[in-house]
Amino acid sequence: MKSPRCGISSVAGRSRANNFKEFAILLANFSLVALGTLCYKLRLIVEEDSVADIVLYAKKSCAQCKKAISLLNKKGISYQLKDIVHEPPPRSLLEKVIKAENIYASLNQRSTTYRENHLGKRRTTKNEAIRLMLKDPNLIKRPLIIKENKAYQGYEEKSLLDFVTQEVVAATKEAARQETVLP
Repeated sequence: MKSPRCGISSVAGRSRANNFKEFAILLANFSLVALGTLCYKLRLIVEEDSVADIVLYAKKSCAQCKKAISLLNKKGISYQLKDIVHEPPPRSLLEKVIKAENIYASLNQRSTTYRENHLGKRRTTKNEAIRLMLKDPNLIKRPLIIKENKAYQGYEEKSLLDFVTQEVVAATKEAARQETVLP
């Protein structure tokens, strides 16, 4: 016999109230499991977001990239590593990174594409440079580090550390200033 209100069938020898109580307990247990799973998944998403604050585009064989990776690891700075050849930056990112007034600062002047296209001997437009970079990611100056819509290219230890830790340093100074103000 089916109850018209809650849709729970009565089991022989048990009352509808007992069936409803068992159903409520099952539902509560299911909800706790689902809530636990949801919390676990949210924690993973938050952890992924914290890792993704810094994205490092690098090439395995690049000496400058190896130095940058080693420095970030040594300092305990988390980052997301992307192979610049197999997973190059999208056009939209390159358009933001490359400054029209200084295209050559974003070009790897040692690459064969740079030499074959005589980029050092003629003026190049931003669009042409981006087109060539998308065709051959080896033309992009490495490493390319993205943090909070800002970009850093190349490797110079002090300026790289300043770039990746600038927010942390500012937050630490702000906290120290606040601590001195408190009685």
